[in-house]
Amino acid sequence: RCPGHWAGAHVLWRLQHVGMRLFEASFVPQRGFMPHAWPEPLENGAPPHATVAARAAAKGSEELPQVSDEATGGPADGQPRGPDRGETRTSSVAVRVEASDPPCQPEPLVVHVTGTCLWDEGLLHIDLLRPIMDAGRAAPFEPILHFGRQVIMRHLWYQHKGSYSNVPNLTKLWELACWPLCEDTGLIREALEYLKGTYREMKAFGAPWCPQHEESLFQMFTALDLSRLPVQALLSPWVPPQVHVVRLLVQQQPAEQWHAELHQEVATAAESLKEINQDCVKLTNKLNIVEQRTVINKSQISDAIVTIEEHQRKKREPALSSRRMPPTV
Repeated sequence: RCPGHWAGAHVLWRLQHVGMRLFEASFVPQRGFMPHAWPEPLENGAPPHATVAARAAAKGSEELPQVSDEATGGPADGQPRGPDRGETRTSSVAVRVEASDPPCQPEPLVVHVTGTCLWDEGLLHIDLLRPIMDAGRAAPFEPILHFGRQVIMRHLWYQHKGSYSNVPNLTKLWELACWPLCEDTGLIREALEYLKGTYREMKAFGAPWCPQHEESLFQMFTALDLSRLPVQALLSPWVPPQVHVVRLLVQQQPAEQWHAELHQEVATAAESLKEINQDCVKLTNKLNIVEQRTVINKSQISDAIVTIEEHQRKKREPALSSRRMPPTV
């Protein structure tokens, strides 16, 4: 650090600004500066489809971190854990979910990171994520938030040396990760396992406990979309019961919303039927009036016919009587 009165301080500020812009511009192309396999360039004379196959093979052979067998109790069937046994993967860390695992895993899983990157070596600090994650919130469909969450989870697991991060620091990182927008099942499972470990450590005998920390942990649990995870992942004493209640409420919310919409549609249809019934009553009254007028008109027509016939009969009678009289001599 240079003193504040140093004449070249503005040069350092400009260099820092340029470095931040370079970091933000290369964050997504570098995949968050996480360990990953680069595709091989096109070789001379190699067909394009062979290069594409090589890239796919390189992408599928990325190194996966290992989950501690001490935390999982070892493989359930005695076989080595491999990529063909059903696992959820990310580019930096992974939580393996196997069909042969016991239905209830009481202890939290511990994820071990593999490879090295600039975040591990201290060349990049986690505070650099704040402006880039703010930009990711403005563009949620971009992979910025996804890479940022990967960096945060790698940072947490890399710093895990038998103990978990303190709750205030974890709260800041959780807010930075913007978990409610996360749809990656692997990252959500990693975050859940880390919170389970933190909750267990907070509940341990002799550990510092305060209601504010427990409330913060509860909010971090509810920030995860736990409906994307299997129920077995939540069957643990280190998942607060309030979290299960919130999960059930969230799962029930679409049904309640559908029920509310259906109730609104039924109410609207009932109002429409009531209006139709009122229109039918009005039309019925009009038809009755028309029928009454028709009967009156028929009666008047009949009277008019009788009157006309009577008038014609009276006109014909003098003519007939004059014809019947004999002529006078």
